[in-house]
Amino acid sequence: QPRVWVTPTLFSIPETSTDTKDVSPVDLAELISNPASTVIMAPPQYGLTCLAHFFVKEAWGSMKAVWLYLDAKRLKAFNASIDKAASDELALMGRSITEVRCVIVDGWSPNEKDAIKLLKGLCAHFKDLPIICMQQLDGSPHPTIQTDSVGRDFRAFFLWALSRGAIRSIVTAYNSERHIGDDDVITNRIVADLQVLNLHRTPLNCLTLLKVSEINFDESPVNRCEMIKRMLFLLFNVDEIPTYKSRPDLKDCEFVLGYFCEILIREGAYFFTRDRFLLETQKCCREGLIDLETQVVFDVLYANRILLRYGSQFCFRFTYWIFYFAAQRMHHNSEFATFIFEQMRYAQYPE
Repeated sequence: QPRVWVTPTLFSIPETSTDTKDVSPVDLAELISNPASTVIMAPPQYGLTCLAHFFVKEAWGSMKAVWLYLDAKRLKAFNASIDKAASDELALMGRSITEVRCVIVDGWSPNEKDAIKLLKGLCAHFKDLPIICMQQLDGSPHPTIQTDSVGRDFRAFFLWALSRGAIRSIVTAYNSERHIGDDDVITNRIVADLQVLNLHRTPLNCLTLLKVSEINFDESPVNRCEMIKRMLFLLFNVDEIPTYKSRPDLKDCEFVLGYFCEILIREGAYFFTRDRFLLETQKCCREGLIDLETQVVFDVLYANRILLRYGSQFCFRFTYWIFYFAAQRMHHNSEFATFIFEQMRYAQYPE
């Protein structure tokens, strides 16, 4: 899909606060030119990772300042892990630690094991450098980092959802490359769909709805499942699939992926290897006499970032994919449907 960028807006108070009318956005240029230890909070999908990379790029572009990007998910709470991750990242850029002016820690969550210990270790390791921590909120009241727990003061900023004007900017940029219709009409439709589907105004959700609108803009998706189904239809009918490979049938894909997601839910383990994915899905194909090249299914999901790699393993980027396929499985397998409904297990999976 077209690459679209809209500069995020940060504020000093949460979006859910009652006194948001008179608050002014944070000056990103000032934050970049004079970095200080900061925690930036937002729910999932709001674009914290994109914002982190934007900071690194802008710092280099405007001041030739080296900012060090570290992924908290790949760090362990001990000094050797932090030192190796920093050295590896700097080696990619051909820079040394003495040139670093700020450290960005992406993907940090206080709910992860040893999260506070990790942040405390980062503060000690980079004691003379400001640290900007990108913190993902989980729906609980907005947490703040306790100074005495990490040994450093952090100011707090919040990444808000897109305004209507920002959504229109995304629509205009997207529409200039993939013409769907009039900018105002599309913007109204996207805003209405986000409200009807009860989705956050995030860049990802806007781009997903725009991609879905390419199928048939005149007919709006009636619910979230229909939207996901249309997205999958697009993914498995693109020209990038090699001509010597058979094009996967969407219903077969949903059936096989439902079988696999049932396994993930029953085991309660959501990371898997490519070999495990192929082994289980091919087993399903044999049992159901389905002619499906599961390697193509995996490659399509990975190419479109529905599956993400973590080291030697993979996982679904968002849990709603797992539960969408699991819901399809419940229609085809009464035993699994009973398993989900028993003891109110469905309450664990609101998606």
